[in-house]
Amino acid sequence: MHGQRVEADQPLALKTTGAAAQCPAGTLLPLVGEGAGVRVRFADATGFHTTEVAEERVQSTHRPLTRRALLTEAFRFLDSPYGWGGGGSDGGHDCSSFVMEVFGSFGVRLPRHSAWQARAGTFSVDVSKVAVESERLQLIEAAARKGVVLLSFPGHVMLYLGRSESGAPMVLHAIAEYAEACPGGGETLHQIDGISVSDLNLGRGSSRKSLFERITTVTVIGKPPASSSRAPPRCGPPHPCRNRRQRAAIHRTSRSSPRHAFRTRSSRYA
Repeated sequence: MHGQRVEADQPLALKTTGAAAQCPAGTLLPLVGEGAGVRVRFADATGFHTTEVAEERVQSTHRPLTRRALLTEAFRFLDSPYGWGGGGSDGGHDCSSFVMEVFGSFGVRLPRHSAWQARAGTFSVDVSKVAVESERLQLIEAAARKGVVLLSFPGHVMLYLGRSESGAPMVLHAIAEYAEACPGGGETLHQIDGISVSDLNLGRGSSRKSLFERITTVTVIGKPPASSSRAPPRCGPPHPCRNRRQRAAIHRTSRSSPRHAFRTRSSRYA
């Protein structure tokens, strides 16, 4: 739905005559108008309905889009379940619906599909032909100085966070799975099924390659540059194996507040 929207600051139980809906924190609701509270529209199996919520329980999407504000909003989704197509039995988001919802909370409307999102920024850079990894990382870092950066390859989009203390490039994204190469040959497929922080080296040595190697487009939402471009490839499926090793691959980041910096810890997957 088009028009102004508000974002739920906390879980909401919306009710009106003959209709009710439970909305988790972060839900975007179309704004109908203002009364004693704020009038919003919601839907259930019977159709669309209008009800009123207290002003202190929602916030306007018309707020400054800064990197800090956007990352704070994005980390509210950390550890929430993956849902292909933005759905699933437990709700959840896939990679593009996660990005769309985060930017939507600032009133910025992005397309639904990851390939369209890669073209929807202020400008984009095609890095598919940049084989030297140090040069590729320099391009990503230069883009990050221009604004908020999305990294994408066919079928996936990620929000670039910057580099960790050790210098590893990090992303926040909704991810279903990744492949890990086994020392004795073959691969192991790890199920993540959630919104996580991960190192772009995830999957290195597998048939799918690492997230870093697969990136084809760097998209910036911010200051315009001199030029822009875009492009494609594709990866094959992994093969399961028994010989597995542990690797600190997914980083679970503690939830933050404006007064506390983001902290990262590693979760090991056997």
